[in-house]
Amino acid sequence: MDVRDQGFFSVLRYWLGRTEHMLREDWIPYRIALLGNYGTDLALKREINRFLMTEDPYGTVPFVKFGIQRGEIRKDLDLEMIVSILDWTMERFQMRC
Repeated sequence: MDVRDQGFFSVLRYWLGRTEHMLREDWIPYRIALLGNYGTDLALKREINRFLMTEDPYGTVPFVKFGIQRGEIRKDLDLEMIVSILDWTMERFQMRC
């Protein structure tokens, strides 16, 4: 709660520093995303992206909405685009673990 109370970017820094959590504890959605991004064609990638957006296994959509409500993320940006950017960023940090 202490980190959350500091805002969107404090939470983001916290999670980026703990990317090993997703590799060990949330391994199923991570593996689906990994296979979708590197082992498939574009049509299947699109379906996997839809799955990740609708199922939102990491809670990225409510997290982005949290940032928008606090005024830390611009309201004129597309929600799905921001979610994709955050998911991509987390994925790149995970690849470094």
